[in-house]
Amino acid sequence: KSELSYRDFLDLMVRKKVDISELQHGLSDPVVSLCVTAMNRTLKKHELTLDKGFLMLCRNYKDKLIGLYDFIQGVEGMSLGFTRDDLKHVFSFLDRNKSNVLSQSEFISGMTSA
Repeated sequence: KSELSYRDFLDLMVRKKVDISELQHGLSDPVVSLCVTAMNRTLKKHELTLDKGFLMLCRNYKDKLIGLYDFIQGVEGMSLGFTRDDLKHVFSFLDRNKSNVLSQSEFISGMTSA
């Protein structure tokens, strides 16, 4: 498990101009919370549901799975400003069964519980 120092946490909060009231509650990891919050905000801004957001990130339509590379490419396309390391960390959080792919239910569950 990676840890974030308090100084790094404050730097991240300032860099991302975070409004504490918008953070997803219940998470101990600020990077995951920031990214999930930003992704949810972007989807809502474009009037997309989590189901449609999943399909946007999903290159493997047949199996309906999102791999790490597709996740990183898709979220980078949202221009949220997160590093690849941040996105790998978020993917790892969402990949609860550690299969290296995200199913639709895993994605939606992680995006709503984060």
